[in-house]
Amino acid sequence: MENTYSEPVNEGKRGTKFQWTAEEDDKLVECLLELAGDVKWKAENGFKAGFTAKLEELLEKKLPGCGIKASPHIESRYKTLRKQYRAIADMLGPNASGFGWNDNEKMVVVEKQIFEDWGHPDAKGLRNKRFPHFDDLALVFGKDRASGDRAQHAIDATEELARGQENQSPTNEAETEKKCWYRRDQWK
Repeated sequence: MENTYSEPVNEGKRGTKFQWTAEEDDKLVECLLELAGDVKWKAENGFKAGFTAKLEELLEKKLPGCGIKASPHIESRYKTLRKQYRAIADMLGPNASGFGWNDNEKMVVVEKQIFEDWGHPDAKGLRNKRFPHFDDLALVFGKDRASGDRAQHAIDATEELARGQENQSPTNEAETEKKCWYRRDQWK
């Protein structure tokens, strides 16, 4: 079987940059879920010290010979995934309007002007871009963010919306298309 793992990409003066493959991302998220379910590694607001070394060990078992190191590879990718997850959660949360989630495509859907006006610093490039691990990362990062009386875990909110939509029957193709994504407006 051929090695389909990432190779460093030359970045000129900045050194090399590691490009994660979809398979490597999938396995990293699997490992994060594993650690999130382990009281030895999960802390109240994230993970305990040394978790990236444990992730390196787990990834080496799932992807032998991948060469992914805790520092800088896993640390950097973890921060990127956390920032992207939080930006999407903010877009779908109570303080944003006009954003939706296309569950079939696993991406935020929003009009270009609304997205540009919103201007979240970590949302760059997330408009209409697939983010296939959102539901899994809600289990990893979700409880780190919720607060207030009406706060819900992202998965609970998504399931509640889905239950409410199951009771409605679409009347035409446009209605059917609406059912595939969750609008922030429905969370009020």
